[in-house]
Amino acid sequence: IECAADVCSVDGQGFSLFFPFVRSAVLSVDEGKKLVLTNIGLKDFQSDHVQLKSGAQLEFGNNVLVGVSRELKLSSNIRISGKVCIDCGGNKILFDDGFGFVFDDNGELELRNGYVEDLSNRHNPFLLAANSKLLLRDIACTLNGDFTFGRGGLGIAGVCTLSTRKHSFNYVSASPLVIKNMSKLLFEQDSVFSVAVPIGSKALQFMGQNSC
Repeated sequence: IECAADVCSVDGQGFSLFFPFVRSAVLSVDEGKKLVLTNIGLKDFQSDHVQLKSGAQLEFGNNVLVGVSRELKLSSNIRISGKVCIDCGGNKILFDDGFGFVFDDNGELELRNGYVEDLSNRHNPFLLAANSKLLLRDIACTLNGDFTFGRGGLGIAGVCTLSTRKHSFNYVSASPLVIKNMSKLLFEQDSVFSVAVPIGSKALQFMGQNSC
């Protein structure tokens, strides 16, 4: 399937698109064009399934649910402009250097049930805008260098773990780090976590008595 218009908008109307197990392109977006997906499920999606030619973009709008049954590897950027959920199915999500999620100002991404490894300031796959949000639900994160979360909001749901490997995770965003009700953020041994937000900003927000 080829996207040749300036903007190709696909409204899945709640249905799902099933991708083959083989990592080969089934969608192609021409140079300088944009493919926008909304209200759709993407089963066993890999970024290799979409061929982005020079200057082309892939955008996830509202109500996009991605489900995977193996490692999810991003070898191109994905723009987040609406509410998006990626269920990793207990697998890792991997990023080629320089690629990741680019958020519009009101974009919201939930990563669920998986592992995010080797985060650092040099390799930051989450390019948030001021009012965008990243929610981690039952996610284990490890660092491979100091990492600064400087824009947008971060939410914690379920049980999330952070291992900094003696590097530091620095939260400096003006938006609060929100720990949802009945949720936990756990730190592995020798992890370093710091919060330094602008004066007048709330650093941490706990939603309910059973958050920690």
